[in-house]
Amino acid sequence: MKVLNVCCFSILLMLNVYGASRTELLNLEEDAVVFGQGPNQVYAFVDPMCSKSKDYIALISTQKKLLKQNTYYVFLHRLEKFKSDKVINYIYEVNNPKEALLEVMVDDKELTSEHLLNTVKAKRHRIDTVADSTGMTRRPYLLIYPAGSNICKVSEGSAPCMLDW
Repeated sequence: MKVLNVCCFSILLMLNVYGASRTELLNLEEDAVVFGQGPNQVYAFVDPMCSKSKDYIALISTQKKLLKQNTYYVFLHRLEKFKSDKVINYIYEVNNPKEALLEVMVDDKELTSEHLLNTVKAKRHRIDTVADSTGMTRRPYLLIYPAGSNICKVSEGSAPCMLDW
């Protein structure tokens, strides 16, 4: 019985340290740039200067079938090797972040902001906190929840998104 308790505690500890919970992701949805209206939920963390992230955004923004099957919650989260902070700030501070995201990531426009609004700073902090809890190292990083499920598939590493305990 002691061994079982230690194992359960270890699993709970790993989930809290190494994974974004479903609740955290649901709370983060208001900060997302949203594509599609499908029943499956995809949480995508991208860097606007990453070529793989750009390819991913180009794909999901143009494929009508994917947009009907999935709702994509896109969050901008910087990879260390890219200097994308000013681009991320620009996308989050404009009136239409979705349009700005497409201009930067699909149309390859160079748009940046030299300042950081407090609202953007708070949004980035919320996103970074959740993203950092996953241990992700690549972009795009995807957490995919099939319709009606609390268990997800991930694009990298072990699944940090088990059932909320």
